[in-house]
Amino acid sequence: EVIDAQVEAVVDDLMALAKITAHPEKYDSAGVRVSLKADTASISQLAQAAGFDIPELGSLQLTGQIVSSKQSLRLESLETVVQHQGMNTRSTATVEDLLTLSGINGTADVELDSLSALSTLIDSELPATGPWGLNVTVTSASVKGAAEIVANLSSEKLKAAINATVPDITNFENLKASVSMDAESLSAIGELLNREIVDESPISFTAKAVMQPKEYRVDEFHLTMGDAALNADLQYTIPPDKKNKPKLIGQVEINDFDAGKFFAANEEEAETPADEAKVTDEAGKAEDVGREKNLETIADSETGAASTGDKKVFSNEPLATGALQDYEVDLKINATNLTFARDFKVDGALAVTLD
Repeated sequence: EVIDAQVEAVVDDLMALAKITAHPEKYDSAGVRVSLKADTASISQLAQAAGFDIPELGSLQLTGQIVSSKQSLRLESLETVVQHQGMNTRSTATVEDLLTLSGINGTADVELDSLSALSTLIDSELPATGPWGLNVTVTSASVKGAAEIVANLSSEKLKAAINATVPDITNFENLKASVSMDAESLSAIGELLNREIVDESPISFTAKAVMQPKEYRVDEFHLTMGDAALNADLQYTIPPDKKNKPKLIGQVEINDFDAGKFFAANEEEAETPADEAKVTDEAGKAEDVGREKNLETIADSETGAASTGDKKVFSNEPLATGALQDYEVDLKINATNLTFARDFKVDGALAVTLD
């Protein structure tokens, strides 16, 4: 037995119900009440029975109530509860007019013991974290009309919110949204990325996003991280044909931003047992250090840049620019106290242009 389902229907006036085609006002006097109930221990097995193959989502409990209104039928309530290992989901929905599918309201609440509870669903390993909660509400005048979507994501160390509108609830090609996030620290973001970032500076950002067919825009992007700040307005356009390249244009302003910590994290991740063995080889070590010092001396004499010690700011490997040739880029960047490493700072206006 894959599913246990029950349907109960009550009609107060059968004669009135028989006349509803010619007289829709008879719905009210017909007094229709329909109750739905369904339970399954495995959503995956239920889907397989219907010819679909999906990951295991756990058990499902569904209850619903349909009643007659003045000139139609109304979905008074529809509630579903899904329970899976480390995850509980509860959703509700109401539809004011089932015949015209108008007056639609829905909510969903998801509770996770940890992000790792989603690993089996997306077939990818997610980090073990504390509890997370997600709340989503959807409101639409009709199934083919505009919809408003509000989503709130929260954990002990992070809160994020999205407020979006779409002109057609069945088509998300056009979308306008405002996004915000506040995190206790950059280290909390590192936990989500499953990597260690040692920085306790609080971080927050707000932005407005517009999505249209072949065009994506981010306006009024404001990010703060401790004393650092980044502001940007960006537009990415996909051409209608392959004769032209996708184009990224915009303006970026960066103040008091230390990128060195990200370079340092990458250097630590790039270390290998072979690197460690090389360090223990005194002769090889002396030779490598000598080469580095010579390179630094040349760089200082040619550019006037301050020495950064034994650490390299950029890799010796050539930049992989092949992929960039597939895009047009026109960025204006204003930087104030942008730091890549100790004593290596950038101040001034930059232009990044690729044709």
